[in-house]
Amino acid sequence: MRKAITVLAALICVALGSTAQPARSAAVFIEPGARATLVFVDLATGEEQSVQTDGSVFAVLNDSVMTYDPSTRSVVLIGADGRSRPHPFITLGAQDARVDWAISADGKRIAWTITQGGAGMLTTVTRVADVSGEAQRIVFEETRTDGLRARPVAFSPDDSILYLDYQPDGLDTLMLFPQFAGLFQLDLSAEHPGDTFAFLPGEPGDFTGAGFGSGYFLRLAVSQQAGGFDVRVVRLATGTEWSIPASNSGGYSIAGDVLVAPDGRFAVYAQTALSGLGSGSAQTSTVIMRVDLTEMTQTPLTVPQEGVLRPVAWTENDGAVLLISPNRAGTWKVRISDGRVQQVAQLTYLGQISET
Repeated sequence: MRKAITVLAALICVALGSTAQPARSAAVFIEPGARATLVFVDLATGEEQSVQTDGSVFAVLNDSVMTYDPSTRSVVLIGADGRSRPHPFITLGAQDARVDWAISADGKRIAWTITQGGAGMLTTVTRVADVSGEAQRIVFEETRTDGLRARPVAFSPDDSILYLDYQPDGLDTLMLFPQFAGLFQLDLSAEHPGDTFAFLPGEPGDFTGAGFGSGYFLRLAVSQQAGGFDVRVVRLATGTEWSIPASNSGGYSIAGDVLVAPDGRFAVYAQTALSGLGSGSAQTSTVIMRVDLTEMTQTPLTVPQEGVLRPVAWTENDGAVLLISPNRAGTWKVRISDGRVQQVAQLTYLGQISET
C-alpha cells in the first residue's frame, strides 16, 4: 500500500507538464525517524529503494543525494541504488568544525566552506570546483573574531559569480528558516576572487530571509508596519532595484525560504507567526506569500496554515509550489492561481535525481 501511495506522490510532485523526464530519474523523499530514511522512487518503473542514514543535511547533486554524516564527520553521496560512498574531494580534517556547501542551479559547480575554530575566533576557507573535482581552487579565506563565518549560498546563472553570507555561528540550527546577515559576492572569473569582495545592495541587512533565482536577488526586511516584511528586488545583471512594501498582515515575526520561479514571473516565501511562547502551548501558523515580479507587488497566496510550511520547489510548469514541514512528515502543493493547499505525499519531498 505504501508503495502505491509513494509512487503516486512521486508522480504528482515532479509533474513538469510536457517536459520529458530524463532517463533513469528518481524522486527522493525523506521519512523521519531516529535515523532518517531516504526513499528513492524510480519514475519509470515505480520501484522503491530505501536506505537509512545518519545524515543531518541533505542536497540533491545530479545522480545522488549529498549529505553530511556527523557520526563519521564525513560528506557522503547516496545513489538511487541505496549505495553510499564518500565524497571524492570534500573532506574534513581533525581540526575542521563544520562544512557548508552550495550547488549551482545547472549542477555543474559546487562551492564549499570549511570552518575551523570556536569561542568567537573562526577561520573559513571557501573552495570552488566542477562537480567532477576539476578546476578546484580556494576563492576566499578569512579569520574573524566577531562570531561570524562565511558560507556559500548560490551561484549566478552563468556560474561566474558566487554569493555568500556572513552567518552568526550557531544560530542556524535555531531558526525556522535560513536567515542571512550580510550577503556578498565574489567574481570567480578573476584571478584572485577574494579581491573582488563586494556586499550586495543594501547589505548587511536584517537577519531574515533572502533568495536568488532567474537573475534576481530578493531580500526580506522587517517592515515598519507591525508583523510584515518588505521585499527588496534586485536585477543582478543591471543593478536595477525595486522595493515592495509589506502586505497588511499582523503577527508574523519570522520569514524566509524565498523561492524564485525558473521563468522569473513569480517568487514565493513563507512567513510564520509564533504565539504562546513560554506557556507550554506554543503555536505556529504560516502564510505563503506571492511576489509578482512583473507588477512588483506582493500578496498572501494562502490563508494561514497550521504549523510551519516551507516552499522547496516549483512544479507544474511554474504554476505550483511544493511545500514541506520541518516538524511533520508530508508534502503539500499550492497553486499560484488560487492558493489552494493540498497534501500530495505522506513523506517529505527532497528532490529529483537523474543519471547522466
